[in-house]
Amino acid sequence: MSVKPVTPRHAASLVIYRELSSNEGPGKKPGKNPTENPGKGPGERPGERPGKRAGTGQNKERDLEVLMGCRHSKARFQPGVYVFPGGMLERSDFNVTPADSFDQRFVRSMGVGGSLARAQALAVAAVRETYEEVGLFVAKKTAAAASSNPAWQDFATQNLAPRLSPMAYIGRAITPARQPIRFDARFFCIEEKYTTGNIRDNGELTDLRWIKLSRRDDFNMMKVTHLMMDMLQAKVRDVNAKVPFLYFINGQKVLKWS
Repeated sequence: MSVKPVTPRHAASLVIYRELSSNEGPGKKPGKNPTENPGKGPGERPGERPGKRAGTGQNKERDLEVLMGCRHSKARFQPGVYVFPGGMLERSDFNVTPADSFDQRFVRSMGVGGSLARAQALAVAAVRETYEEVGLFVAKKTAAAASSNPAWQDFATQNLAPRLSPMAYIGRAITPARQPIRFDARFFCIEEKYTTGNIRDNGELTDLRWIKLSRRDDFNMMKVTHLMMDMLQAKVRDVNAKVPFLYFINGQKVLKWS
């Protein structure tokens, strides 16, 4: 008797990135403020393999690093794996009033039936989850509260609302049907300069750190995370670059681009 696959829940993740300056070490833990330079420290682990430098000559990639955390060892989904901040889309995310609008050119490739409202709700979910998991606001001042929902209380206290216009969409992935917990996840990216606040963990993600893209093999990550890292590089080069939609049919991987 076949078992009906679990319906995937809609989710959103946010890839916060910055260019690695010459005086900063890869894989460092963040300081109290994302703009601080905490220098070398716990993030430099003995025996780490040196990363490969992406690109050469005129085609050299920008040296980027991204903010990630390790899922708690007792997490139901992918424990001990390094991920971007993110989580499930909530109904209340549709009722949040952002400070500005999400870029409409990304909507067509998001699989939301051309709905800007649904695309914005997913972007809002990524902003909410990012604050909950790592303590960073992707927001700017507004005259009115973004939402009366308790999840947005810290935003309302500071007259902040989600800032969506600097965000770019970089891809979608659906967990294979054989998994007991499944997500239909959209991934967004934003440059660190658009964030404010103090980086801190809430227990769901631990060991928060900036990880250099070329050092990703030194950390336990899912293949889809590597795919989105590649897409980040592509979007930094060209904001109109095609994005992937990863899903599975009868256990076989399908990758479509749009």
